[in-house]
Amino acid sequence: MVDPMPLRCEIFEMMREYVGAKLAKKVTNVVDVLKLAAQVEDFPPVTDRIALANGTLYLDGTFQEGKPEIVRNRLPVKYDPKAPQPTHWLRFLYDLLYPEDIPTVQEFIGYCLIPSDNAHVR
Repeated sequence: MVDPMPLRCEIFEMMREYVGAKLAKKVTNVVDVLKLAAQVEDFPPVTDRIALANGTLYLDGTFQEGKPEIVRNRLPVKYDPKAPQPTHWLRFLYDLLYPEDIPTVQEFIGYCLIPSDNAHVR
């Protein structure tokens, strides 16, 4: 939740020379009206893509550059299809797990990146 006090102070300063009585109440009313005007209906999460800093990565592996839509959350990570393999991460996994368990852990982490609890059973 955003602290409304800085906005209230700014509105107060703008109105103080024009409004005499009950200025604080009028500032509260202005803030309430602004909240109503800015209110948008909650939109459902999209579960077939991950919004990233430089675009959208779809679960089918395709990537769309840019930010064409408003999203519920966007990870501050840039997608780079030419990035080298994460050798430190893979070494950590191989040191920690049996090789056959690594895809399961990676799939689990992938599910943590999408706003859904629907894991597909193969």
